[in-house]
Amino acid sequence: MKKYLLPKEGKFYKANLHAHATGSDGHFTPLEMKEEFKKRGYDILCISEHEVLKNYYQYSDDDFLFLNGYELSITERKSNEWTENKCAHLNLYCGDKNSVKQVCYNPNAIWFAGDEVKNSIEYYGEYCDREYSIEGVNKIIKEANDHGFIVCMNHPYWSLQEPEELKQYKGLFALEIYNTDNIYWGWSEYDIYAYDVMCRSGMRIAAQMADDNHNHTDDDRFAGTFGGFDMIKAKDLTYESVFSALKNKEFYCSQAPEICDLYVEDGKAYITCSPAKSIIMATGIRHVKRVFDKEGGFVTSASFDISDNMKYIRFDVVDENGKRANTRAYFADEWK
Repeated sequence: MKKYLLPKEGKFYKANLHAHATGSDGHFTPLEMKEEFKKRGYDILCISEHEVLKNYYQYSDDDFLFLNGYELSITERKSNEWTENKCAHLNLYCGDKNSVKQVCYNPNAIWFAGDEVKNSIEYYGEYCDREYSIEGVNKIIKEANDHGFIVCMNHPYWSLQEPEELKQYKGLFALEIYNTDNIYWGWSEYDIYAYDVMCRSGMRIAAQMADDNHNHTDDDRFAGTFGGFDMIKAKDLTYESVFSALKNKEFYCSQAPEICDLYVEDGKAYITCSPAKSIIMATGIRHVKRVFDKEGGFVTSASFDISDNMKYIRFDVVDENGKRANTRAYFADEWK
């Protein structure tokens, strides 16, 4: 029986789910960002301002959707020099398009604004001290989940996160495996190793790519932008459909290549894509499979035998410029 890993029904919508605008420390207004992203074929944008949940959904229209979310930070306190401290940056995506009520609020985390902004924020419960520890981060993730948010861990390389820490987080729906802005500044922020470490430990999370764009570079305002995105397969371009698809991990992430179909049938995985130099299946064990044209041409499809000893299967599509598309990891009960 054929089992689709990416949904058969629906349409792919292109999304950047980690960005910053003038509501925190970005350069452009939300409407300016909307204009620029629409020019480049995007359908969805989440302006995840630092520490402030804004209702940018109000700027949506029939062919462009804003998801509401914000970026919450938990920072180690070992050094007075902030660059020496580990941190966990979490993107919290809000399931309620009309809500701007936050979780685990700490006014001291808002470094870019004064009391007027701090006093205007709606939040659940009391102030949160935000202890940087496995327990402290997990407590915040749980609080977010309990109030209808889904949570992505951002840029683990920049954050100095260790594999042993990443394996102990609970309640995440995704890991950001590529961050365009960090790549631009020189960080090695293609974090597929961190993603595999988490999946091999049994975590069932999606892989995201995003820009984290602030657009402050004087010689090129769009440096660090339009480099990593998610392709979300949803029924339509409504908040409810897109959030549901996101929550159910019905998307892949990419720097350029497109994945068209992905399914399993009779012990084989099948994938079709835009012209690629390689299509790779990783398995969570010391076994990988790769399809390519031995004469140096392109491939647009591949099939792979799958077996029960594989921890999971996930797929990479690599184009002629070395840019990648990545699926999430799919576990055996999803393909059997």
